[in-house]
Amino acid sequence: MTTINLIRKGDYFVPSLEEDLEKLTKVKFGEIIQVTFKKPRNSKFHRKFFALLQIVVGNTDYKNVNQVLMLMKLKLGYFEFIVNTNGKLVYMPKSISFGKMDEIEFQIFYKQAIHKVLSDFLTNWEEEHVNQAIEQVIRF
Repeated sequence: MTTINLIRKGDYFVPSLEEDLEKLTKVKFGEIIQVTFKKPRNSKFHRKFFALLQIVVGNTDYKNVNQVLMLMKLKLGYFEFIVNTNGKLVYMPKSISFGKMDEIEFQIFYKQAIHKVLSDFLTNWEEEHVNQAIEQVIRF
């Protein structure tokens, strides 16, 4: 599998680096290629999510961010079932690491997390207040 980075220019994409252009020149004119794309993660957005988790910890009885993170993944259905060594079916939360989830997937996950926080954890808050609190946490 070959990986290249592209930049959108109007209605088309162009290679972002010289080495990406070199790889594309290996594709013959008229030849069909299959493309799977992944938008790189934005670390600021990742920090916003963890700030959201910190706000939940600070305003509930949950003990730490990891506890809320695992619960959030389960509540959002971001898990798979596995069979443990005792033969029982258990929930296994999926990873939200940069390598496992691209920016587009993470934005969807984040938006769902905001709504879940407002419906299940901070029920008397408004989304605007959550966003303001997130910005305050990030500034520190």
